Amino acid sequence: MNRNLAWIPLSALALAACSTQPTPSERDRKAELARAFEAYRPLGERPKLPVLNATSTAEDFARFAVLNSPRVEERFREWERSVAEITIARSPPDPSLSLELEVGRMLEALRPGFQTMIPGPGKLALAAEAQSSAAAARRHEFEQVALEAAFRAQAAWLRAGWISEVLTVRRDVVDVVREMEDLASAQFRVGNVSQQDVLRAQIERDEQSNEIASLEDSRSLVAAEIRSALGLAATDSIPPLPDNLPQTLSELPAGDLLDSALAGNHELAALREEIREAESMVALARKTSKPDFMLGLGIDFVSPLMIMPEAGVTLPIYRDKISAMVSAALASRHAADARLAGAKLDLVVRLADAHFRLRDANRRLVLVRDSLLPKAEAALASARTAYQTNKTDMTALLEAERTLLEFRIEQATMTMERETAQAEVRLVVIGSRDVSRVVGVEERSQ
Repeated sequence: MNRNLAWIPLSALALAACSTQPTPSERDRKAELARAFEAYRPLGERPKLPVLNATSTAEDFARFAVLNSPRVEERFREWERSVAEITIARSPPDPSLSLELEVGRMLEALRPGFQTMIPGPGKLALAAEAQSSAAAARRHEFEQVALEAAFRAQAAWLRAGWISEVLTVRRDVVDVVREMEDLASAQFRVGNVSQQDVLRAQIERDEQSNEIASLEDSRSLVAAEIRSALGLAATDSIPPLPDNLPQTLSELPAGDLLDSALAGNHELAALREEIREAESMVALARKTSKPDFMLGLGIDFVSPLMIMPEAGVTLPIYRDKISAMVSAALASRHAADARLAGAKLDLVVRLADAHFRLRDANRRLVLVRDSLLPKAEAALASARTAYQTNKTDMTALLEAERTLLEFRIEQATMTMERETAQAEVRLVVIGSRDVSRVVGVEERSQ
C-alpha cells in the first residue's frame, strides 16, 4: 500500500472521534442564555444603570439593584458556567495518539497509532440531559436571586420613606407642643395654671426632639441597607432617599395566589429541574452495566507496510459497584423530591403570612386614615379649646396630642408594611415578570 494513502484511515478515524453535535436541550439552554446576555449583560458588560434621584420610585431602585448587585451577577455566571458544561458532558473522552519506535542497528519499526474510547449507547446523551437540567436549575436560581435583590431594594426604599414620613410627623408634633408651651406660659402668667403645666409641655417637647435625633441617626443604617441592596461600593455615593411613601396600593395578580405561586415561583422551578437532573443520573447509573468500547488504528511504515486495527471493550463485572451507583442516584432523586415537597410547604406558609400581613395592614390603614385620625384631630382641637377656657388640664391636652401622634405614625407604619408585604408576595413568592424582563428571561422553560 502507498505510504501516503496509509494516512487516510488513520485521519478518518480521528475525525470521526472528534465530531460531536449539540443536543436539542443544549441549543435551548444556549438560546435562553443568549437572550439573558442581550438584556442583562449586553456586549458582556453591565448596561447603563438607571439614574436614581429624589423622584425615583421603589421600582427604579429595584431595577438598579438587579442590574448592579454582585450576588445577582454571581448567579448569572454560575448559570453561564453550567450551560457551557453541557458541551463537556455530551462530548466523548479525548482520543489519544501514540508513536512506537523499534530501533536496533537501524529503524526496524515506526508505528503511529490512534485510539479513542466510545461510551456505551445513550450514555453521553443522558449525561448531556442531566447537565441541561442542571443548567435550567441554575437559570431559575438566578431569577430567584434577582427577585430577592429587587425585593431588598424596595424594602430598603420603603423603610427610608417611612423614616422621612415619621420625621415629618414628629417635627409637626414639636411645633404643636411649642404652641402648647406658649399657651401654658400665657395661662401661667395670668395665674390660671401652675408652672407644672409649662414644665410638662417642655418635657414633651424635649422627648420629641430626642426621638427626632434618633430617627435622623437611623438614616445612616438605612443608607447602609440601601447601599448593600443596590450593590454600591463604599466609595459610591448614596442616591437621594425618598421623602414619603406611596399612597396607592399596587394590585396583585388576579386569580388564586397559591396556584400562581406554585406555578411561577423560581425556587420551586429550580427544584423541579433538579429532579429531572436526578432522573437522568439514575438512568445513566443503570447504563453503567453496559460496556464502553475502544477503537484504535496503528500503521507500521517500515517495509512491509502494515495497517493494524484495534478494538476493545470494558468489562462491567463489579455488580456491587453498579448497584451502589444506582442506589446513590436513586437516593439523590428521592432527596430532590423531598426538597421540592418541603419547599412547597414553606412557600404556602410564606404566602399565607405575607398575604395576611398585607390584608391586616390595609385593613388597619383604612381604619386609621378614615376614622381614627379625624377623631384624634378633633379631640386635640377640643382639648386645646377646653384648656384655654380652664375646662381641662395639661395632662388631657398632652394625652390628646400623643394619641394623634400615635395614629399618624401608625398610618406611616401600616403603609410601609402594606407595601413591603405586597412586594414580597409579588416578587419573591409569585415571581414578577417585570424583573424577568430586566434580566432577559421572561420566557419560561417548561
